[in-house]
Amino acid sequence: MSYALSVEMPGKDKEAQSNVRRSTKWSIVRRSVHCILSLAIIYYWLPDPLFIEGIHRWYVLLGAVLIACTVEFVRLKRKKTFPGMRSYEESRIASYVYAVIGVAVVLSISPDIVGVPCILGMAWCDPLAGELRHARVNEMRIVILTAIAYALIALVSLIALGAEPVTMALLIAVMTPLAILSEQIDIDHLDDDLTMLAVPAVAGTLLLRII
Repeated sequence: MSYALSVEMPGKDKEAQSNVRRSTKWSIVRRSVHCILSLAIIYYWLPDPLFIEGIHRWYVLLGAVLIACTVEFVRLKRKKTFPGMRSYEESRIASYVYAVIGVAVVLSISPDIVGVPCILGMAWCDPLAGELRHARVNEMRIVILTAIAYALIALVSLIALGAEPVTMALLIAVMTPLAILSEQIDIDHLDDDLTMLAVPAVAGTLLLRII
């Protein structure tokens, strides 16, 4: 009896270690894809119309949203999952769709001094928060660290874009807490990839109209 247990345990340990390595691998993939969203800010420097006469740059946004929604519709219809997808996304709209829609909303409604920090902040701070939770960091420390990271990203972005100091300070003061709050709050069937983009973008765009 005891001999059988001693034989079985190493196999179980190896299986558990393999599952952890697989989970870590796909976690890194998810975080990396998140960071790649940063490239979406290139949209602000695309000519309008695009290189082909009559093709406006907003067609790019529409096309991205339609492709993401179509792929997701087929996936849900066939009850499939993509590698690296979280288990709870199997029967609900996946986070990548929310991210694409969120980016499209930001690029559609916000000028670059709002959109660039919003997109870069979400692309880097959301995975940062996830990694900190994976490392079992205290939730309050996660809030503080992600808020600092978001504010620094916004500061560097706004300096690079030539924003006025007062505008810069106000945008950072308004958008940072809204973005971090959006990441913290769980809303059923609504991913923070969307709220973390749209909420601060709407607030920042309205703020610019006021000042």
